[in-house]
Amino acid sequence: MVCDPRFHALLASFDLEAMERHAGAVLGLWNDCTIAYLNPAWYAFSRLNKGEPAISTWWDLGASVLDAISPPLLPFYLTAFSDCCQAMTPWEHVYECSSAECFRQFHMTVYPLTQNGEMLFVHSLAVERQHDPLERSPHVADEVLYRDRQGVISQCPHCRRVRHGADYNRWDWVPDWVHKQPSQLSDALCPPCTYYYYGKS
Repeated sequence: MVCDPRFHALLASFDLEAMERHAGAVLGLWNDCTIAYLNPAWYAFSRLNKGEPAISTWWDLGASVLDAISPPLLPFYLTAFSDCCQAMTPWEHVYECSSAECFRQFHMTVYPLTQNGEMLFVHSLAVERQHDPLERSPHVADEVLYRDRQGVISQCPHCRRVRHGADYNRWDWVPDWVHKQPSQLSDALCPPCTYYYYGKS
């Protein structure tokens, strides 16, 4: 079991064997959002998505998950985590984590362990299917079309669409840049994802 011994006591009300067997990633965080617990599925998902050995090297116990959250999304998550712990009520959220080939959505439940900010995250795969070409028609990774006047390519950190360099209202699905990011890439939420995270009252 990959768990900081000091964190183990905070998990007394949970079925540890079930968490270890859970098909989705389960992780525990200290109140500074550094990792205190990881279940085997965390590493399995990384291996399946070619994230090893980097994940085990850089995202093991003691690493901060805040470093993995894109700046445009950070205020949303920090507010949600704080509200969850203050209310001592679980928070549920659906997010996208698609690959170049597959559309994937995950359901995340955050369990507050203390009002001080320790939390347990349980991720479950909700949807996995091939991308629908009618919904997301693939576009060629042509840097001439997608770099802006400063030479930057903007990609939404949620849906991974890319903003057109000349038409800022157009966001295209460019699978090659989901598989391998281009140079001088910047995170910028597209309008639908901005509404999803920040437009609801």
